[in-house]
Amino acid sequence: MEMNQDIWKISFDEDNNSEVFHIYDNQQDDPMYSEKLKLISDCQRLVGNDSQARSPLNIAVIGQLGCGKSSFLNTVFSSFNTDSWREIAPFGFFMSAGSQLHFTERFRSYTKEDYYRDSNNKGVLMPTFVDMTGFPDEKSETISNLLEMVLSGRINENQKLSNFVQGANNLTTTSANHYNKEVNHLPVDRIIVVSTLEPASQLPKYILGSIVEAARKNRDIPMYGVLTGRDKYNPLCNEAVAEKVKKFRQVLGLPKHRFACITNYCEDADPNMKYLNTTIPRFDVPVLRFLKQVLTPSREDASRKTVIDDSKDKELRNKLVERCKTLVGLSGQDKTPLTIAIIGTPGGGKSSFLNTVFAALSNERWIERAKFADTGKTDRQTTKRLNRYLKKHYYSKQDDTLMPTFVDMTGFEDDNSLLTKEMLNIVLSGTIDDEEKLSDMVSFGRNKGITDLKEKYLGERYLGLISKFENVKCKMLDFLLIPKRKRVGKVNRLIVVCSANPDVPLPMDLFENIIDVSSRERDITVYGVFTHMDKYSSNDPKVAEKERQFLTKLGISETRFARIKNYCPDVVPSLNYRDTTIPFVDIPVLRFLEVVLTPEPMDSVKDTSSKLHPLLKLNPVDMFVGVIVVLIGMFNFWLWNIR
Repeated sequence: MEMNQDIWKISFDEDNNSEVFHIYDNQQDDPMYSEKLKLISDCQRLVGNDSQARSPLNIAVIGQLGCGKSSFLNTVFSSFNTDSWREIAPFGFFMSAGSQLHFTERFRSYTKEDYYRDSNNKGVLMPTFVDMTGFPDEKSETISNLLEMVLSGRINENQKLSNFVQGANNLTTTSANHYNKEVNHLPVDRIIVVSTLEPASQLPKYILGSIVEAARKNRDIPMYGVLTGRDKYNPLCNEAVAEKVKKFRQVLGLPKHRFACITNYCEDADPNMKYLNTTIPRFDVPVLRFLKQVLTPSREDASRKTVIDDSKDKELRNKLVERCKTLVGLSGQDKTPLTIAIIGTPGGGKSSFLNTVFAALSNERWIERAKFADTGKTDRQTTKRLNRYLKKHYYSKQDDTLMPTFVDMTGFEDDNSLLTKEMLNIVLSGTIDDEEKLSDMVSFGRNKGITDLKEKYLGERYLGLISKFENVKCKMLDFLLIPKRKRVGKVNRLIVVCSANPDVPLPMDLFENIIDVSSRERDITVYGVFTHMDKYSSNDPKVAEKERQFLTKLGISETRFARIKNYCPDVVPSLNYRDTTIPFVDIPVLRFLEVVLTPEPMDSVKDTSSKLHPLLKLNPVDMFVGVIVVLIGMFNFWLWNIR
């Protein structure tokens, strides 16, 4: 078994393999006291302070019934202090009518104010610890559902967990997923699983498996393990204890640095109960070494909401909204609203991104204007038609601001076919009507060919109202009768949206088409967005490499790229964005929009391509006469040719 021998170097009673401690009346006499102070300082540095725009970590302590979770918590609290042990988390159990009742029955959290007594470091962001009832070791869907709710922050303070267990037996999995959905109370950032070193006590394999499964479903929460009873059971001297340590680590998948064997403050470890008047550095140091690992920042922490003065956030958001309004200008200034297209592969989060943009610009609340769905692994797209969102669709304020028009389209497939390229060119040219089904364009292109597709949507003649003739002479009639298709609004900006998930490959062929088409006729500036930054961090080498490829392939600079979090339950589990906007979501989006909306020279060039053909300006009678004259001329020309 892998073990650091130095950690276990201490005197032992050879008869029972238990450790024999010398407990000092004055903690400062303990040789390990100075190391304890250093470890406390290290932990304070790791958690940071309230001036660093960070929030305290939420650490859940979980285990089976009677494993010593609350005792472990009290030991942790004493380790962080230098006065004495205190019973902050009530612990123990009692007997009633032959049943063993557990002392901790409710969901209870302990914040810094509950246990941290260092008045010289009031600003330090010491973690919040969550204690709850011990779980029975049984394979139960109810227990799994309860664990998922605890980890996602859907249990209220002091909620009696036994009441939920009784009610949850009648809930389906789907119903359980929606239970307490409006609650956002202490979503867990770290899990510490507690059990005992006692070899006669079996490892709770079912509850350990449920914890692992729930942790993976909830953002892959980092997990740590503690085995208590080090004062009684020594892994170096007892093979059964050593084997239990090995199995515990294997079941939870714990590397060495995420595991510890510790001694809780208790009568068995200190029969004279000196800990009532002092702390015991020999108990504290192994605990603090372990906590130092628990508190070390992880890449998952980058997705956590930070705590900043809310008033400052709102002030900044309001300033950014005003800057965007200044950039787009006012109506009556001989300007037209910009048209911004959102493009990406199916399931890339385009519509969710649009809803986030609308909420940020409206500065009121989130509303699902662009329909979206959780596509899961199917990659089925929700947007099947071209949807054009004008100012009136998302901006309720009554002013003359020329808010941009946003175009949401079906996700384009990742292929380099000529059909995909021409479809993209048609969309960017602005000749697709609102609510036009893009699948119809695909069917038309496949059945009629690329040439007819281009003439229908981009050409001067054909609109698909009559069958085309192959004879060149007859195309003259086509030209006279069928007007050019009107341009609804040519695209001025193009935003490419992709997920930051490193396991989802980039659509390189689609990127090739985007670069080719966006540079036709006049350049359309391309911007990029990575979504799902609540789940993935740029500190992850795989995500960083995906960003590099994304920017390089599209030729996008960092200034035209943004990493954002969309409004969704994963980012704001309480769903309170349905009533108000959330500054920490809006600000990155508005900073990005400030760059997108910055005027460009070609913005002032009016699109004259949608003007009617001169012949169409004639009145109906003159046009009819003209057509008859042309028909007579063509007939005479035909007669002359057959002679």
